Amino acid sequence: MNSSSEVTSSDRVQITDGGSTLTVVDVTRYDEQSYRCRVFNPVSEGISDPVNILVSCEFFIFILSFSYDVHVEKSRTWKKDGSDLNLSENVTLSEDNTVLTFKAVKKENSGEYVCLVSNPVSNGPANIKLICSAESTPSATFTWRLNGSEIIGSSAEFLKEKAHSSDSGTYTCEAKNTVTEKQSTTEWIRDHWKFC
Repeated sequence: MNSSSEVTSSDRVQITDGGSTLTVVDVTRYDEQSYRCRVFNPVSEGISDPVNILVSCEFFIFILSFSYDVHVEKSRTWKKDGSDLNLSENVTLSEDNTVLTFKAVKKENSGEYVCLVSNPVSNGPANIKLICSAESTPSATFTWRLNGSEIIGSSAEFLKEKAHSSDSGTYTCEAKNTVTEKQSTTEWIRDHWKFC
């Protein structure tokens, strides 16, 4: 049993050896709590001392978002390393295809992510909005760079209104955990997101 309820078997939780062994695989932040083992029979019962699971992880959820507003309808297609992006439980897209979400960033997620935007007509200046979001404990801090130079903006969202050709280049988002000093970096190069 954990701090609030009885623990039961699931895809990630295994109870073996007649109930004396509890195994949790692919631990997440939601597993961080105290666990006790209750032993009982018709005559008596006993409860073990608590066992605490502490989860220390750099990032749990990473979100990449791309928005390019030109006042017309457009279609978006995401690719990874030149091939169509395969979605899964861990990698999902929003309904309008603007937000790509990783529930947990894994080694196999490394690569170049391309958002191909197709619009038949462009009228007026464009706005560029980039979102680089990492859910971490404690909260991540963000640094944005353009072609290697730090630019204004310390939040997860970067917005450039009425963008021009001079705004072209490599946008880099650095998300850092202030306790572990670990960080994750992504690059955006003219519709390209790339994990570094």
